[in-house]
Amino acid sequence: MVGIKDGGDNDASSVDKSLDDNGTDDVENNLVLSIYVTNLPACWLPMDLHLVMSRFGEVFDVFIPRKPNRNAKRYAFVRFKNNASPQYLI
Repeated sequence: MVGIKDGGDNDASSVDKSLDDNGTDDVENNLVLSIYVTNLPACWLPMDLHLVMSRFGEVFDVFIPRKPNRNAKRYAFVRFKNNASPQYLI
């Protein structure tokens, strides 16, 4: 199940996968590949990045901070389940 994670007072947006049938997530099992993405278009939401990145593997989570980095660029962190193809992401 994919859902939008409401950050409340947090300064970020996120798309998140729910827990598996055993009540644990793949982060606990060390089966997640994390990448840093920069130069995102200003209009992109986490779901937009999720759709683009899902071509390279099963996306577990997308996190886009609301504030840009020091170079005034938007950035994000995308976490994939272990079956991602990192050679295509670089």
